[in-house]
Amino acid sequence: MIKITLFMAASINGIIARDNGSEDFLSDVNWSTFVQLAEKKGCFVIGRKTYEKYKNNKVHSFEKIQAKKIVVSQSKLKVSENWYLVRSVKEVLLITQSFGKKEIILTGGASLNSSFAKAKVLKEVILNLNPVIVGKGKSIFDPKVFNLKLDLLKIKKLEGGIVQLCYKVK
Repeated sequence: MIKITLFMAASINGIIARDNGSEDFLSDVNWSTFVQLAEKKGCFVIGRKTYEKYKNNKVHSFEKIQAKKIVVSQSKLKVSENWYLVRSVKEVLLITQSFGKKEIILTGGASLNSSFAKAKVLKEVILNLNPVIVGKGKSIFDPKVFNLKLDLLKIKKLEGGIVQLCYKVK
């Protein structure tokens, strides 16, 4: 069985981006935390919107991460040669098994995160809560789809007032 860990950076009220997609309220500490996790696990999964948003980003470049890279998209998407394009959670599990990976990191938007939660394949959730409240924006999950019960494993204080919460999915 593959251990899938959801890693997300958010405001303390669960907003991952403003409605226009801006993540200006999130610290760069979140990026370095994600890179460390992705390289440790050796594989990460993102969705189409995240891929398109960051594919040409010079500062936060997925291309520089030393790990297998998977993007999930229902649409026909042209991805870089070192990416794997799949259409579903099931395909993510199959391709990850073919890599021989036992753990992967997921960092997506509400739809992708919810699809993994609904498939009951998430084993762990790591949230970096940034010291800001954002009144309106995009949530970690689609709010009307499911419940996800968690057990707190640890709390860690990161620089810049970020609190990292690590949970095991029940």
